Amino acid sequence: MERAGLILLLCIFWVASSSLQASNPESPLPGFAIHFDSLSDGREALELLRIVRGAGAQVVNIIPPAHIWERPDEVAALDGLLEEVARYKMKCILARIDASHFPNPDGQRMNSLYASILLERGRLSDGNPTDDHFRTTVGRKEYETWMEEETRFYARRYGSLPQIIGFTVGPFSEPFVSERGSILEFSPASGRYEIAQYTSCCRLYWQTWLRSRFGTVETLNRVYKTHFSALNAIPMPSSEHDPHFGSPSLAFFDFACAIN
Repeated sequence: MERAGLILLLCIFWVASSSLQASNPESPLPGFAIHFDSLSDGREALELLRIVRGAGAQVVNIIPPAHIWERPDEVAALDGLLEEVARYKMKCILARIDASHFPNPDGQRMNSLYASILLERGRLSDGNPTDDHFRTTVGRKEYETWMEEETRFYARRYGSLPQIIGFTVGPFSEPFVSERGSILEFSPASGRYEIAQYTSCCRLYWQTWLRSRFGTVETLNRVYKTHFSALNAIPMPSSEHDPHFGSPSLAFFDFACAIN
């Protein structure tokens, strides 16, 4: 492989799968992640798969780029990977779908998801912006549309392949292990992980969820022990101690459930 550093990007993980190891359903299977961020073409993809197979992988987690259908060379690379996965009698999980595209002749990579869909950083409860990885997702119609488009594409093209045992779309999901596999970001100010979606889109989503859940502000006030005048006046709970709510732990729990 031209880039020896590519090997350093391999991290071994473990994924439990009772369906793949019926003789001992508690035994994990060794798996590796193959991220398109670390690939330049289909040849490298196949070489990397041979390496992980030689290292003992039985499951491979492939992270393709968003809008892969716009790049025939990347579709061909993914097709080739899945064919080899089947030939090696391995299994595959297609995850996240948020990688960057293969580099252009100048060596530059473009990420369709972060360049055209997830454009705005999230916000922590104290108002500070999130890290650049934590973009606004909750309540964003563009994001929901993208997830549906990706799901439909993969279902049509690969849904019948027996080597695929799992599919998940969205950058905040990891089948093996996660550095940012949620809507939480560590906040140095509070010293703990905080919800990273305190945006206007999320507030509208929260209030819509409350309307569906409670119907009237009177019912909500009774449950949360509050005195709000209208559903659209209800803030997003900042923590399980938010003084806006008489039962802040319940309100915060509902908020976390709603946006997840």
